[in-house]
Amino acid sequence: MNSPLPSPTTQPGLLAYYTFDDLLNKQGNTAWNGTLAGAASINQSNSNCNFFIDSCFTRTDIGNIINDYTPVIALNPCENKITVEDATAYNAGDTVLLIQMKGAIIDSTNTAAFGTITDYKNAGNYEFNYVKSKTGNIIELKNILTRQYDIPLGKVQLVRVPYYENVNVASTLTCLPWDGSKGGVLVLNVQDTINMASNIDVSGKGFKGGGDPMEEAAETLIIPVVVVEVIQVQVVLEAIILKQMFVAVLYLLITEASVENR
Repeated sequence: MNSPLPSPTTQPGLLAYYTFDDLLNKQGNTAWNGTLAGAASINQSNSNCNFFIDSCFTRTDIGNIINDYTPVIALNPCENKITVEDATAYNAGDTVLLIQMKGAIIDSTNTAAFGTITDYKNAGNYEFNYVKSKTGNIIELKNILTRQYDIPLGKVQLVRVPYYENVNVASTLTCLPWDGSKGGVLVLNVQDTINMASNIDVSGKGFKGGGDPMEEAAETLIIPVVVVEVIQVQVVLEAIILKQMFVAVLYLLITEASVENR
């Protein structure tokens, strides 16, 4: 291409333009031979002007446990602050998930209705937020909380949510096993593409199932429920509570994405 745009000097608002003598400046080549014309000048000392090759693709390899977890031990709704057990891994600007893990009421009578949930209360409530500031183990959230939480009986935890542009699940992706106060949740935020080179597996990482007197040992009940809601692309794999049994929770937030399985 050896000619400029048609009559560039007649284009409204155009102060300057480049002309190129050959194809040296093709895509992916950092060298360029453009000639500047017009009234504008280029500030070559501006350190904030970086050159990015638009054909460059970056992808982060992930696996094992990628989240951080801490129990929430107090909530101050007036100041939109929460007190956590350990805020070491959390910093201003972090995306976080606040989620209540327990708290449902069941029928405890010695009848066939035993274990039936009579009131979910706030069990399962969750919402995403951002860390505005941190002082010791007190975290101020950026957005006002919209749901109710039972602290401490509901076993509410704060999960740090990593953000990626593109990810490759290079080894099995899982979560911290539920220990009675934290864990059992896998959540990540991906802008573009998730490449499934390995598995996502949270089997047995949630609540343990109750004992069956007809069996020698209790087993872990895994009952995933998939809910797909398209807002660009948002895929949420949630868990349900069945009597006193629970499963690990998996959240995949993909704002504009495709999922590749190779």
